[in-house]
Amino acid sequence: MEKIVIGFLVVWVMGAVISVWYVIAGIKKTNMIFGSISAHPFIFQEKRCSGYSKKSIFTRLGGARNVLEVIVTDKELCIKGIMSLFTFIGTKYDLSHRVPLVNISNVKQVKNNIELQLKTAEGSTSEIVLTLKNPGGFMAAMNG
Repeated sequence: MEKIVIGFLVVWVMGAVISVWYVIAGIKKTNMIFGSISAHPFIFQEKRCSGYSKKSIFTRLGGARNVLEVIVTDKELCIKGIMSLFTFIGTKYDLSHRVPLVNISNVKQVKNNIELQLKTAEGSTSEIVLTLKNPGGFMAAMNG
C-alpha cells in the first residue's frame, strides 16, 4: 500500500512540475508577442472586454468574460488578456491575436457586439465576437 501512495505522489508531483513549466513557457511566449505593443500610439483601447471565437464548439463555450483587452493602433489590432496568464489561456481558445489591420477582412457591429474576421499569423481565418463597452469607438478606430 505504501508503494502505491509513493508512486502516486511521484506521478502527481511530476505532473504538477510539467504543468507549471508549460504555463510559464506559454506566458513567456505571449509576452514576446505582445511586449512591444506600447511602441505604437493607441487609436482605441478597452480593458475588461468579453468575447469568444467561432472556431469550434469548444471555443464558443469557452469564451472570456471581462478579461480581454482590445487595442487598435494605426497598424494593427491586438486582442489579449488583461494579464499574461489570461493571454496564454486565450491562445487555447483562439482569443489572443496580434494582426496587421490589412489582415482583417470583415468588421461589423451587431447590437453591442463586434464580429471580426481576420487572418492569423499562421495563415488561418478566425471569426471572433467581442463584447465592448464602446463598440462605436472601436468601429470608428477600425474605419479610421
